[in-house]
Amino acid sequence: AQRLLDLFDRTTGEALAAMQQAIVAADLATVQRGLHSLKSSAGQVGAMALAAEAARADAAMRRGELDTAALPALLQRLQASHRRFAGAVAMQRAA
Repeated sequence: AQRLLDLFDRTTGEALAAMQQAIVAADLATVQRGLHSLKSSAGQVGAMALAAEAARADAAMRRGELDTAALPALLQRLQASHRRFAGAVAMQRAA
């Protein structure tokens, strides 16, 4: 299980960095694919807050309801949720 969590942490960091680049480039298709993947992978490891945030944003993008101006704030929320989950995993390891 620990290897899976380590893999999730690393790949999520990479995915969030790729989403940041896609936001800067206004590549909405890449942002949406990233959200969809993040929703699934976060749910698989129990990062439910991160999965829920990604799911809401993914659905809003699919409906055309997510303003591109809101994407940087969305990315910040996703990054914060990822940090909280990683911190909780680290505390669990230490216990």
